[in-house]
Amino acid sequence: MFDLMGTLLHDPYRTAYARAAGCTFEEFQRARSPEVYDRFERGHIDEDAYWGSLRAHGVDVDVPTFHRLRRAGYRWLGGMRALLRDCAAAHPTVIGSNYPVWIADATRLIPEEPAVDVFASCHLAVRKPDARFFEAVARATGRTVPDLVLVDDKEENVRALLALGGRAVHHTSSRSTRQALVDHGLLPDAPRRGPVPGRPAP
Repeated sequence: MFDLMGTLLHDPYRTAYARAAGCTFEEFQRARSPEVYDRFERGHIDEDAYWGSLRAHGVDVDVPTFHRLRRAGYRWLGGMRALLRDCAAAHPTVIGSNYPVWIADATRLIPEEPAVDVFASCHLAVRKPDARFFEAVARATGRTVPDLVLVDDKEENVRALLALGGRAVHHTSSRSTRQALVDHGLLPDAPRRGPVPGRPAP
């Protein structure tokens, strides 16, 4: 199970929010109610209610600008498209993400083959690192929680699955994550390149 934002894809939300609200992202964060975003991300309120809460807290966001910048800013992080493809070719592979309904835009970048199912907090009504998130994904995929292997850039999510008996990789780069999956026996080791025939070794 791969996390999405910050692991597979760059998430442009900080820049999009700041430009659409006309302030720094830190100022935006201080004005926004974290409880309301949490409810939106878990699908407990819809997008209209979310924007309405921001306005009620004095945060005026140019919503069309936010969405335009957000949609334009999704992109693969280096090496991660190939790593996802290689994992999906070798094992049942899914994406498990804390994200609101906007995840539909981001996952358009995910190739259709090999198939990778997407489980988001807005679908499951619960966020990582809550154990219920991992339990829901395990149920939906016909596995148990200890069967799961998580790749995530958030240490708290990694620690949560480890505590439940699963395996996890704290993602910092495609190279280190690939090596960690090799070490777990989930991907073959890359062939070591020897000197080119007829050329002196360095």
